[in-house]
Amino acid sequence: DNIRDYNPNSKINQEICAGLNSGEQDNFVYRNNGITVVARSIDRTGNNFTIEDFQVVNGCQTSNVIFYNRDKIDGVFIPFRLIGTKDEDFIFSIISGTNKQNPVRVEQFWSLLPFMKNLEEFSRNAPPSKRIFIERRENQYRAESVERARIVQMQPFLKAVTAGLLGAPHRAARNYKAEIGENVEDIFGEHDDVRPAYAIAFLHYRLEFMWRNQKIDAGTKIYRFFIIDAVARQVLGNRSFVGLAKKEKIKFAEEVIKLASDESRLENVVDNVESILDSHIRTLGIAGTRERLRDTIRSETFFTGVRSKYIPSKSILK
Repeated sequence: DNIRDYNPNSKINQEICAGLNSGEQDNFVYRNNGITVVARSIDRTGNNFTIEDFQVVNGCQTSNVIFYNRDKIDGVFIPFRLIGTKDEDFIFSIISGTNKQNPVRVEQFWSLLPFMKNLEEFSRNAPPSKRIFIERRENQYRAESVERARIVQMQPFLKAVTAGLLGAPHRAARNYKAEIGENVEDIFGEHDDVRPAYAIAFLHYRLEFMWRNQKIDAGTKIYRFFIIDAVARQVLGNRSFVGLAKKEKIKFAEEVIKLASDESRLENVVDNVESILDSHIRTLGIAGTRERLRDTIRSETFFTGVRSKYIPSKSILK
């Protein structure tokens, strides 16, 4: 449940390494927050502790710095805290509190949700052609031999969810935190099926793949969240994903994955969205910089003016 994996390029980590290399071993204990371990069971006999079901919730950076400088650690002492609790809320508060020495984004805490752990496992165990890797923790796959293109980071994933599951493509870039925050229990509940979220992550990967390999015009990237919404609308029509029954949500996931896997169908959706949005922009007389275009397509009035035009008359989920 540690929020971050090791980042060798972190300025803080580089400074710690520099201190060890310059002979400041005696100062390490005063300058480092050390390691925090939370265990659900602790049995103490004198100075011996037996712990079960434990995890290092803070200290990943420290542990790695020590490991990579292990020939320079004579005289180094490390602060160490061992906490025993089964209270999930208390564990979360420990993780939150001990990770605030560096800036932490809200999506990093969402990554601790049981739903996200289930999603990560489901995604990496998908069939090879549909396998993706949800990066719940920064630099999580640094030491693994995985195809970089198949790694989906939390921030792009949450933006794609805002567009595809919450139907707010115009808010996905700037306001996804507020949108997800208001609906987190409805889409990332502990007992929710992960397949719809996986489908959106897979769609995001497929679009990136097609742009990177020039199978679709790179200029359409600016419309990426409208494209994701349009794919979802092929299945949902005017319906809200949040209100679907469990079987319908699973059907939604299956159909989105099927469409995302079909390059021809996906290209048709991209072309249709591009044509509709370009036409509406010309109608509005929008010209000038790319920044102005970006601001325009993020407005509520633009969204309401174009969305009905790419919702099909017949959707898969009627």
